[in-house]
Amino acid sequence: MRGCQDIIRKCRAVGIDWWHIDLGYFGRGHYDGYYRLSRNGLWPSSIVYPKCERELPKLEPWKAGNGPIVICPPTANFAVNHPYEKLDEYDWTDSVRRAIAKLTDRPTYVRDKKSHEGTALGDPWCVVVHSSNIAMEAMMAGTPAIALGDCLVKDFGPNLENIEHPQILRGVDRELLFSIAAHAQFTLDEFRSGYAFELSRELQG
Repeated sequence: MRGCQDIIRKCRAVGIDWWHIDLGYFGRGHYDGYYRLSRNGLWPSSIVYPKCERELPKLEPWKAGNGPIVICPPTANFAVNHPYEKLDEYDWTDSVRRAIAKLTDRPTYVRDKKSHEGTALGDPWCVVVHSSNIAMEAMMAGTPAIALGDCLVKDFGPNLENIEHPQILRGVDRELLFSIAAHAQFTLDEFRSGYAFELSRELQG
């Protein structure tokens, strides 16, 4: 997305189709991993896809949630380059902390993505993000995630208002979530063959 925000805005303004490619939701990696693909958006549609024949990641059991609520703010690059929203990582973090304080007395901890890249989340009560892939990683690890910006995880809920309701936080159909994600990510060979775009056109309209 970096540097492409003006192109995306122009395409949206005049009704031209555009494709967004980024690192995959899981099994990602440069050259030898998956890249996700979405049409006319930064995330794939959350429509119910056919049964996925691709291998899904291992989903750990839900954790106990003995730790704090972890807030993962958007990075500066993401905030500056977002084509739809005006974001500031510090204002976003402050507003989220204030909103959470009105809903629960649980402690919060801000986890900067850049300085914690690749480290385990531990056992937080839940993770609150804008639209980061950290939400997907948390779900895989058994930690509930709340996404406040438009993204695949947000389509599955829960909302911030449900932060004190564990039955809702842990009620997400994770197999369906990752099945949709698996349908929207591809290897470089699948891009080269045209399969990635063929399947995405079929499933994303």
